[in-house]
Amino acid sequence: MQGVQHSKEREYWMEPMEKLETDWRKLELMTKLAVDIATGENDNREDVATAILPEITKRHELRNEWMARFTGEELCQIPNEHTPDYRPHWTKTDASLPLPFDLTDILVQLQNTAESKT
Repeated sequence: MQGVQHSKEREYWMEPMEKLETDWRKLELMTKLAVDIATGENDNREDVATAILPEITKRHELRNEWMARFTGEELCQIPNEHTPDYRPHWTKTDASLPLPFDLTDILVQLQNTAESKT
């Protein structure tokens, strides 16, 4: 999202962006279910952990890269009405987001589970 002014000038863009965010939430939920299988007590948890570990690692890297965009000096020079509105907003108490922003703890759990196979 590109801020208040962008939203006013391009209203047609809001509906596709809201759909994208809805689809993203579904992806997060499915990922959470896979993480629960990989870290739970079941017979194939090591295989699941091994399969999803590279993708969760990549997602973690992309989240950090994405958030770094909101901390640069260039951003401070943009007028308020044009500053990006980053979404979704992660909070530790938001139950609508199945995974935390920082996936470090999940990565450690998955790595430990994957390594327990060997």
